[in-house]
Amino acid sequence: MYIWDRIVNFFAQDKVGKSTHTALSKSYNAKRDYVDTQRINFTAIFASKLANLAVSEAGSEVLGEDGSVLLNPVFKEVWRRAKAITAASLGVGGVFLIPYYKDGEIHTDVITQDRVFVEKALGGKIQEATILAESKRKEGKTFARWVHYSLEDNGLVITSMATAGGEVIPLNYVSEWENIAPEVRIPDCQKMIFAYVKSPADSRDAQGYYGVPITYGCESLIAEIHEHLEAIKKEYSLKQAFIGADSMLFSADGKLPEDGIFKMLSPLGSEKDFWQEFNPEIRNTPYYARLEKLYSMLESAVGTNRGILTELGSGGATATEIKRARYDTFSLVEEIRRSWEYAAEDLIYAYCVLLKFYHGVEVNDAKVNFDWSYSLFESSDETFGQLLEGFKAGVISKAELRQFLKPSENLGLAQEAVDKINNKKK
Repeated sequence: MYIWDRIVNFFAQDKVGKSTHTALSKSYNAKRDYVDTQRINFTAIFASKLANLAVSEAGSEVLGEDGSVLLNPVFKEVWRRAKAITAASLGVGGVFLIPYYKDGEIHTDVITQDRVFVEKALGGKIQEATILAESKRKEGKTFARWVHYSLEDNGLVITSMATAGGEVIPLNYVSEWENIAPEVRIPDCQKMIFAYVKSPADSRDAQGYYGVPITYGCESLIAEIHEHLEAIKKEYSLKQAFIGADSMLFSADGKLPEDGIFKMLSPLGSEKDFWQEFNPEIRNTPYYARLEKLYSMLESAVGTNRGILTELGSGGATATEIKRARYDTFSLVEEIRRSWEYAAEDLIYAYCVLLKFYHGVEVNDAKVNFDWSYSLFESSDETFGQLLEGFKAGVISKAELRQFLKPSENLGLAQEAVDKINNKKK
């Protein structure tokens, strides 16, 4: 039985349609396939490589006088896991970032979508959802803690409950959960206090909320690739060279002479060979030519250019030529980055709500700034030339120009360095 069958029994059974349950089952299966390590996992390969292209070398920080001080450390903890979060969202279909308050601090859980049950959504915005927050094995039973979120009367109601072996139990039955309030009501809350990093793959379902793995719809092609890889493996394993000897070289007991001297049994110059080598040629070229073609087809089906499974083409020297040669991959990476920007906006909103509710502190100027890297899609010389022209035209500052040369510095540090240089010149 899928774990979501239990959720349906506990929460809003009358609200759950067949399509929702099907989507949850797909998410469960996608998670199972993504973590499979028994054979070459092409979904994991695409997820990892695209995650590298999307977030590696990128920087982010929370801007705003109050936001940078109060929220930047919290958001940085999430961003440090950006590569893993992005890969998981592409591999499973989506990842939820769930902030919570504990011991005077805000923390953020990372939960794949197979543990989130969306009961109601309007215009793409969740109105009601249940989350499997955590589970543990104890006393031969599975103990699970569920958190139900619902927008009601211009506020958010958060309900927590626990189960053991499929039965509802008090929260304090598990010592780690005894201080969790069964219900929390947060007033003046306009949306959910969690964020969603969604895979850009097309689910073919305009009404569906859940994302799908980056290789969604490519199952038959992936199966064909696995079949061909097995054929290559068989081709190599069956190729065993051996030497056949003429029967006249063996003694009566079936053994070859041991002294290394043999009596010629045929006249000199005879065409008869006493030794024959069997060493069949491996069909390397046709096998790998087909594998390369299958890899290329899978890249196209996913929506990328060459360079994920196949060798990257030469492209071109200029930024325009490089971008044209990798345009599909570039577009996919941009969609992944947009998903992060939307998620960051929701995440900062959630942090602000929690700060106000638990500490009475209002933060109204917080905003996440992303500094995305384009080093793999553009010529760095050409990009720097464009920035330099922008500086000469007065549309960017010296600090922004320096930040390109020193990507480890945020804008504030870059400005401090520029000010020091200017002071030395005086």
